[in-house]
Amino acid sequence: MQAEFTDADIINRDEFPELPGCETNIAWLFHDAGFVLAVVFAQTFQDALEIAAAKSKLDRFKVAEPDLAEYGPAGDGLDFLGNPSEPFDLENLLSTTLPTTKFSFAANKQERQPARPEGQ
Repeated sequence: MQAEFTDADIINRDEFPELPGCETNIAWLFHDAGFVLAVVFAQTFQDALEIAAAKSKLDRFKVAEPDLAEYGPAGDGLDFLGNPSEPFDLENLLSTTLPTTKFSFAANKQERQPARPEGQ
């Protein structure tokens, strides 16, 4: 199954690597059996998880207080995300990285301008 996404799924557009030579963030696509939850720009997988959790995109994986006992006293199988370190069972969360291209103001400008006929 292929996960399809749109620009609306990107939760932190301001982190898109726009300038050549800048440290590139990776585009992480999080989905649940093809249902897109979020696209996040981050340098690491852990950072991407933290951002997605902070934006409530992983709430379906959050473990409620009464269910914590099922994971044992150490919380085996849980990831603790966010500032309050909330428990998430991410066993069914799927992720992939997306290719990002370098953005160039000059290249972008050239593509939009029509070519001039010779001699003008």
